[in-house]
Amino acid sequence: IKNLSLSHPNANVRLQALSIYAENFDFDLSTDYFQQIFNDSSYQVIGEGLYQFTNFNSTDGLAMVREYKSSPIKSIQLAVTEVLAEYGDPTDDPFFVNKLNELKGYSLVQLYELYQTYLGRLEDLNTAEMGVENIQDKLLQQDTWWVKIYGVNALIRLQEQKAVLVGA
Repeated sequence: IKNLSLSHPNANVRLQALSIYAENFDFDLSTDYFQQIFNDSSYQVIGEGLYQFTNFNSTDGLAMVREYKSSPIKSIQLAVTEVLAEYGDPTDDPFFVNKLNELKGYSLVQLYELYQTYLGRLEDLNTAEMGVENIQDKLLQQDTWWVKIYGVNALIRLQEQKAVLVGA
């Protein structure tokens, strides 16, 4: 599986092999495995590598992911957003706010879900409250009904999460 993730000619096979390898086998960071993944020709493989590396080593992975925040590549941006949603801290909130203002359509739907995940796991309730206000502001500007529904659902799930966190 490891060899497939590094050398198969088809990027989709490398991507799936990386995912399987990450979920089922111990990574050997004494090798240059991740360095090879980060130099892959496929942005999807690189994005998955960033995500899996952070799952394996959250401190180093988060630092590496933050270096990719301004990447113009959509698959890399999605991986960065997923990692920050799961591992980010209040200093990453401006990234999500910028994405709220930048994205449209289905990309915005994905962001609502990931921003809700991020805000829901934060212990800093001030950042979470500001995030709710940011989503509400975006919803007021939103003309597309189905995108608005996803945003409202994210707010409802966030309210349920935060009620549990604060014991309400």
